[in-house]
Amino acid sequence: MTTRLVAVLAATASVAAMTAVPARAATATFPKVADCSSFTSFYRHWRRVPHPIQRTGTDWVPQGLAYDPARHWMLTSYYDGTEGVAAADKKESMLVVTTLRGDLIKTVRLNTADVDRGGHAGGLAVGRGRLYVASTEHGPRVTGIDLRDVARTRNGGSLPDSPSYDMAAASYASFQDGRLYVGDFEHDTMYSYAVSRTGAPVPARRQSYSTPTLVQGVAVTGRSFVFSRSYGRTRMSYLTTQDRRTGATRDVGLPNMAEGITWAPGSGRSAPTDLYVLFESGSAAYGEGSAGGAATCVTTHLWHRSRTAVVGSHG
Repeated sequence: MTTRLVAVLAATASVAAMTAVPARAATATFPKVADCSSFTSFYRHWRRVPHPIQRTGTDWVPQGLAYDPARHWMLTSYYDGTEGVAAADKKESMLVVTTLRGDLIKTVRLNTADVDRGGHAGGLAVGRGRLYVASTEHGPRVTGIDLRDVARTRNGGSLPDSPSYDMAAASYASFQDGRLYVGDFEHDTMYSYAVSRTGAPVPARRQSYSTPTLVQGVAVTGRSFVFSRSYGRTRMSYLTTQDRRTGATRDVGLPNMAEGITWAPGSGRSAPTDLYVLFESGSAAYGEGSAGGAATCVTTHLWHRSRTAVVGSHG
């Protein structure tokens, strides 16, 4: 292959992929919870998408989340989390396309010819008419997939090969105001790249930012970074808002195993007024009888809350 399509990501990672992170940091920062009773405030203030996350209750594990405003699509990436199966025998990672309500539009396979199967797929971002898939599987990189290719690919089909780009980090991704943001889960650093008209990140125009620990996803505004942070099946997650100018942060508790986040309309086809949060705890890979034990609070839907509530009226 002359170009590499990356479809896997260790950035929105499960515990098995977190061995480089000191357990002490998670113990100190992410308290254990026995059930969902700790999250009454979350359930009171956030709104649940009507339909469950696709493939809930199966061994497919959802990871990245992005919204395509041109087609009004919600895009979610998945990897095959089946236990006891060799990576080479696992299914190709996939992209699921739904409406904002969670209605299935189609499922397509990500082209994984250049990476191992069974990895974590994949931090997502939409910008410049492309879907960016982030991966740390064989060094940090992102792949830019033309969204017209996603539209043309039939349900159940495979996306064509697309160009990939080496990056300073690629555990998670977001796109805002012409810049592609990518971060490192383990090293508390995020970078942004200007993106050319062809969709290629420009290394010479890179900026860097310090982040909180154990970031799984990011959403960006002109004044704020919003990070989803989680570690493990039995510990609460956080939504951390960081002021871009001062670095000041504010934490709000979320249910276990928060993953990708994205801005999208609260309803209909309006402006992206809400923050949506994806959780992986509904996968059977984290259910009763799984090798790592069951998630202590299972979330089976996307949840969303207004941008004003998340970052304030000037955020």
